[in-house]
Amino acid sequence: MTRKYFQIFLLSLLFVSCASVPKYSYDFPLSSEKIISIDNTLQARIPSGWFVATDTSLIQKFLFLLISERYTSTISLEEIKVDRATESRINDDGLRFLSEISLAFKKASAPSYFFSTKAQIFSIDNQEYCGYEYYDDKLSNRTRVIVFRINDRFFECSATPISGPWYETDLKKLYTAMHAFLKSLQAVNPTL
Repeated sequence: MTRKYFQIFLLSLLFVSCASVPKYSYDFPLSSEKIISIDNTLQARIPSGWFVATDTSLIQKFLFLLISERYTSTISLEEIKVDRATESRINDDGLRFLSEISLAFKKASAPSYFFSTKAQIFSIDNQEYCGYEYYDDKLSNRTRVIVFRINDRFFECSATPISGPWYETDLKKLYTAMHAFLKSLQAVNPTL
């Protein structure tokens, strides 16, 4: 009987070591108002000092597009559609493979892509994520991207500085707001 508990303990320890704590906190204050995604499948709470974009030309590809009150940064959420073979590979290899797909699209679309941090697997309240950071070019600010899964759907959330000078403390605040938003995200209908 003790051997069984020891094996469970070792498996738990292995799981904890594979999914580390997030690089940034998630203790950013959120509004009490819940927002619903464009496709009516997800709900979340807005970080304090942020609002939801309503311009349909901006939000067509996003499930959520949040803008800071000073118009200095955005947090966007979009679904990543994958075929069955890719989904099978993600199931086998985990979210790190999904982050590689995301990275490939960034490299293809950015004029001068610069990698900032390697993909890191982490968890918040038993939800697993994989995040990385990059620059579009030498002059741009650093964007944080987090990929994750809710039920059978895959998502990418990006926090992007869009104007003003950005220092490490500013980026930390932006990324903390992003993590808090993700922590509040959930399916409207849990059977999705």
